[in-house]
Amino acid sequence: MHQDERTLNGLLWIWKSDSAESYIAPERIVTCTHYGGDRLKKRKAQPNTTLMSAMYIDYLNESAVALVCENWGHLKWFVNEGCLELAER
Repeated sequence: MHQDERTLNGLLWIWKSDSAESYIAPERIVTCTHYGGDRLKKRKAQPNTTLMSAMYIDYLNESAVALVCENWGHLKWFVNEGCLELAER
């Protein structure tokens, strides 16, 4: 899949990136709560509401960032993207 391709996934518009990375959120490595792994793919997502979707004004909804576990697909949501940093390997 092409990097930053916009796709529709349920009620979320998601901008995908292909590479999994390790991230730090305020001095802790972010890990998957199911798997425990730290290889996550960063997604910019726009949660849509039914009313906004019905009126075709989804773009007015706030966007967020989701880190998706490379192995299980478990999501971790972050409203403040500025708190995320790439971890050094």
